[in-house]
Amino acid sequence: MRRTMLIMLMLPVLLAGCAREQVRQPRGDEQVLPARVGESVTVTLAANPTTGYQWQLVSPASALVRFVARDFVAATPGRIGGGGTETWRFATIAPGTVFLDFAYVRPWETGVEPVQRQTVLVEIVP
Repeated sequence: MRRTMLIMLMLPVLLAGCAREQVRQPRGDEQVLPARVGESVTVTLAANPTTGYQWQLVSPASALVRFVARDFVAATPGRIGGGGTETWRFATIAPGTVFLDFAYVRPWETGVEPVQRQTVLVEIVP
């Protein structure tokens, strides 16, 4: 009985800890994007989808930003096999710092390390 009561009392504390943002220190090689709450943040990454590779967001979900859209723009429109840029847009929801971790992968390949990684640090102020 006491054990069950203790677990019930501790459950909100344990769950509150799960909702916090990931605590991580900047490494210095991340791109830093400052933003205000309510603004949109755009991340642009070089890409070539004809190779089968694409950028994937691999960081955990965040309560500070919301994914809005992802687009690809060819460097030379109409040219088959050419590269370009992949643009990711996020809406800022609350103040704080969030790391957006991207991996350049072929989605069907499992157990293979990404050929490239990119981290963007978004610093959101009220």
